[in-house]
Amino acid sequence: MTNLGGGRFFRRLFLSYALLVVAASSTIGWLVLGHLRDLSLREFTKSLEGTARVLAATASANPAHLWSRQLRQQIDEVSRDTGLHLTYALSDGRILAESSPHSGPATSRLLALPEIQDARTHRYGVARRALGDAGDHLLVAVPILLEYELIGYVRAGLPLSPLAGRAESLRNRVALGASLAGSLALLLGFVFARNVTRPLEAVADTCRALGAGRLDARVGLSRNDEFGVVARTVDDMAADLQRRIDEETRERRRLTALLAAMTDGVVAVTARGTIAFINEVALRVLALDSAAAREARFAEVAKPAAVVEVYREALDSGSPVQREIRVAGHPHHTVLSVFAAPLYDSDGTPRGALVVLHDLTELRRLEEIRRKFSANVSHELKTPLAAIASLLDAMLDDTDMVPEVRNRFLGRMRDQTDRLQSLVQDLLALSRLESERAVLALTRVHAGTLVAPCMRMFAPLAEQKNIALETEVGPGSLWMHVDEKSARLVVSNLLQNAVHYTPPAGRVTIALSSRPDAVCIEVRDTGIGIAPEHVDRIFERFYRVDSARSRQVGGTGLGLAIVKHLTVAMGGQVSVESELGLGSTFRVQFRAAPSVEEAPRN
Repeated sequence: MTNLGGGRFFRRLFLSYALLVVAASSTIGWLVLGHLRDLSLREFTKSLEGTARVLAATASANPAHLWSRQLRQQIDEVSRDTGLHLTYALSDGRILAESSPHSGPATSRLLALPEIQDARTHRYGVARRALGDAGDHLLVAVPILLEYELIGYVRAGLPLSPLAGRAESLRNRVALGASLAGSLALLLGFVFARNVTRPLEAVADTCRALGAGRLDARVGLSRNDEFGVVARTVDDMAADLQRRIDEETRERRRLTALLAAMTDGVVAVTARGTIAFINEVALRVLALDSAAAREARFAEVAKPAAVVEVYREALDSGSPVQREIRVAGHPHHTVLSVFAAPLYDSDGTPRGALVVLHDLTELRRLEEIRRKFSANVSHELKTPLAAIASLLDAMLDDTDMVPEVRNRFLGRMRDQTDRLQSLVQDLLALSRLESERAVLALTRVHAGTLVAPCMRMFAPLAEQKNIALETEVGPGSLWMHVDEKSARLVVSNLLQNAVHYTPPAGRVTIALSSRPDAVCIEVRDTGIGIAPEHVDRIFERFYRVDSARSRQVGGTGLGLAIVKHLTVAMGGQVSVESELGLGSTFRVQFRAAPSVEEAPRN
């Protein structure tokens, strides 16, 4: 908003106009006053000249009157009636009569006065000067001629004080008129200046607002002159600028959101080497803090030196560079694919570089698991097949083998065949789970329904090994959402491991408990336990803490992997707590279901 006084341009324009008005008014007033003053002097001079000529003509008609006693009385009366100062003098300079008070010059000096000299040569003379104490006078002298012969002079003088008063009055009137005219001109100039500068100020204010980022600012001036054209042009430019900036902002936000949502780390580096943009993935991979990374130099804050080397190589070569690097860490090395490419303007000027970090750790880990899985499957299949083949060869080579030995060999072959069949079944089950072809029908099942059959299944084995098999049931609802067949397989595998790896005279306990949103099934044993370095890997396929003991008890190394896959597929969680030599606790949790009045009977 512009104030009433206007801006600097308005003040400069109005001040210049005011100075011009004042100068013009002063000049005109001075010229008018000078002209009126000159006009008044001419009028007074002409009046005095006329009076003096009348007196001179009277004296020329009656020369004897110049020496009469009535001359002095006559000029006193005329002087008293008209206020004029009259002087009669002879041609030799002698003063015959003069109106009182006598303030004229001496006789010897009269002829030297300018009005007398001018009257002698130019028929009349005019002068302005002070007459004694009477002040300034306007003096006009004319010659007295007798038959074309100069016999004397008549001089009429008028005090200039009335003229000064008249001039003062004229000066006041002229000053008043000039003031009124100047004031009117200033008022009109103010209106004109405001009319001229207000649109310019509105345009300037709008431009300043646009420069400050207020893109919705508009001039909003409706005029049909040039100012209106300028205002509409500025408004159109502002609207176009706002539209373009809005588009750029939306595009930048989409790009920022896209880069932020990427699973790859992205870093944009300026030509000065500072970080212009970095997403959360890159912050995590490079171990940077978002506040410390802002406007920091990429080569100084990026932690893996190999990443900086790839970035500098791309800048030095001027072409994209891609490297796979390994960053030491615990428990595994981090594998990164680093892609760096320099950025250029359309004219070839370097603008910086783009660094993309792709985490290959999980992919490389899966590849390693796949290689180990293939090796383990080959080994697990080869072992029973080799045993069966060797037993068959022995039986074929010894046709006279006694029945007891033959039966023992056939029993060992059956054991290896069962182991091979179990391994194939576990592989097929695990394959179905990982390929997501297994269809799980989640229903409302009571935890006791799952545990009781499993307890009955392994009771003979536990009794054979003198292992106490117990059940603990906590308070609360034990209903849960699971696939009954899959959940029973989970409990069966955990119970089987607990019985197999618990030495004689040990204890295996299945504890059921309820939580606000989950049902927990714990399988606790007093077995050999698991060392801390193996705890994180026991759910991997074919991973065995003790390979020789696992094969001795008939384990395939896939049971816990199946437990984990099935539990996660049903929306549950599995965990383990173990201490070497003291036993292990495997805990699975499933989503709770609404309770009923009575639990099912086992």
